[in-house]
Amino acid sequence: TINEKKLNNIINKPWAADGSNFSDRIWIKKDQMVDSLYKEMVRNLIQGESLKDTIANMTKFVDSSNKNAKYCAARLIQTESAYFASKSQYECYNDLDVEEYEIVATLDNHTSDICQRMDGQHFKMSEYEPGVTAPPFHVFCRSTTCPYFSDEFSYGSRAARGTDGKTYDVDSKLTYKEWYAKFKEEADKKEREEKVKKFKEKYSKIISINKWTDDQIYAIIKNNRRFGLLKSYDTAINNDYLQKTVLFNVYEKVNSEAREKIIGQITSNDIEITDIRNHITERIIGNGTGSRLPFKIDNIIKCLKDKNAKIKINSRMQTVIVNKKGQITISKDGIIVTVVSKE
Repeated sequence: TINEKKLNNIINKPWAADGSNFSDRIWIKKDQMVDSLYKEMVRNLIQGESLKDTIANMTKFVDSSNKNAKYCAARLIQTESAYFASKSQYECYNDLDVEEYEIVATLDNHTSDICQRMDGQHFKMSEYEPGVTAPPFHVFCRSTTCPYFSDEFSYGSRAARGTDGKTYDVDSKLTYKEWYAKFKEEADKKEREEKVKKFKEKYSKIISINKWTDDQIYAIIKNNRRFGLLKSYDTAINNDYLQKTVLFNVYEKVNSEAREKIIGQITSNDIEITDIRNHITERIIGNGTGSRLPFKIDNIIKCLKDKNAKIKINSRMQTVIVNKKGQITISKDGIIVTVVSKE
């Protein structure tokens, strides 16, 4: 039989850190909402209805002007449900003469920092205080408790959720910190394998040219700058802008040298070069034919500084500098967008 006095005490007692419950802090129409909360929560506890059904009923009472009505209702119901469950566990532990209890957090990658830290800690029953030494520690808290026993007892297992969303069993003595270290290692390994696999499928041609290992591939994937440069290199190889004998490390070296020497240069008409597009690298190296003749870095600099060079503005409001060495196009922001060698 439900003890109505105890139930009313649990439901009506302020428990949050500021001396209120979530009803006091969330809802403007307090009287109406507290009454609704009381009825819905009592019915929920007695009949064992799902939180989804309870939330649906509660949202009917929320002011229509509240854009986050459903979220607020869900937050209120789920968090206070967690509080009621925590208080119920407290009463149950006392009835069973439990001396100490342990915090049990959810083992997945959505668990909050505070619950991660609290997982595995144990306290005396005299220290049981929801929000401080017992759940809920925050809104939408999913942590719970269990009786704590000495190491002489067998703990069995506890549930954990992997990146695939499936639940599996782990040693119950495993803390969140220990589980996460293992989980992250396995998740990172899986993520690495998937990324390397996709890379191989997309960039098979340049892989065969460069003969990369999986470690070398993953090193490129993790480095945003190198990966961006690789895309330009791949385009150049596949479109015959570069000869197939040009390796990526050569492409990288030329790109680095070009950026170091060209960025910061001042043109003859006082434009400061702020950056160069990655594909300029293939123009510097060239493939030996037509407009793809190599445009050496020193010749690019000479062209930029040539006071006798022809300078014009194209339809895109870009500056075009032309001399006997070649042609350079610069954006309004000082970025070299293309170069064409004449030698």
